Amino acid sequence: MGDTADGWTFLTESEQSAIRSCTDIFEPDPRILFAMLTGLRQREQWCLHLADVHLDDPSGPHTIVRFGAPGRATKSGKIRRVPLIPEAVQVVSRWLELLPSCAPKNTHKLLCPRQRAVDVNVPRRTASRRN
Repeated sequence: MGDTADGWTFLTESEQSAIRSCTDIFEPDPRILFAMLTGLRQREQWCLHLADVHLDDPSGPHTIVRFGAPGRATKSGKIRRVPLIPEAVQVVSRWLELLPSCAPKNTHKLLCPRQRAVDVNVPRRTASRRN
């Protein structure tokens, strides 16, 4: 990972390339690629509503980030418009194709609903329980 002078970490170009070209999975998880391409924080992405994703807007594809956590403002306290580069549009379009099978009961109409079931191409984590 790379670091900035402000202490932020980011994936380097070679790390991003490794995720995109990984042969251990059928295709990289679109949610991870979307996060990489937009810079959204994890909870911001979890709180995106489908209605906040605008792929065909005349002013250009974008998403509106309203929440930083369920019912809570973003870290800056401001709603913001995040432009989507062409690759991000492709990734979110692919995710929208997969979403009905990954989250058939998406009652809150979220772009990235969290769930306990195994998602497409996401390996199940196993944890041992202590008795």
